[in-house]
Amino acid sequence: MKPLSKFAISVGIFTIIGPLVGNAVLGLWLALEGGFAELPSVFVLTLGLAYFSGILPACTAGILFGAIINKYNLRSVPSIIIGLMAGAATTALISSLLYEGISSREEMNLLVSIGAISGAICGLIVWRIVREVA
Repeated sequence: MKPLSKFAISVGIFTIIGPLVGNAVLGLWLALEGGFAELPSVFVLTLGLAYFSGILPACTAGILFGAIINKYNLRSVPSIIIGLMAGAATTALISSLLYEGISSREEMNLLVSIGAISGAICGLIVWRIVREVA
């Protein structure tokens, strides 16, 4: 597989799927806090917010991940770990720069955790696609 196509797959997967995974994680967390009765409505209500606030960190994580997989031929576990680290780092950096209203440590921990989980899942998806196509 050409390096540019690995990079494009990485950026695309992270940008499209990352906010969806983040929305699912946030929805589950909110459902655990408030009860599972409102779970479908929580997913629908937070979907726009997930893309609005998560598309920039997700795209940036995809760029970082794509640059790494272009250079190295990774296995599944390193792909998950690198995706996790890219998701957490970009979420922490961009959230701290763009959202000045985040004042509590708990809010930042939640956002970084969502970014880390999304990055890990997207890293695994990209690894599977690149491995199967190559």
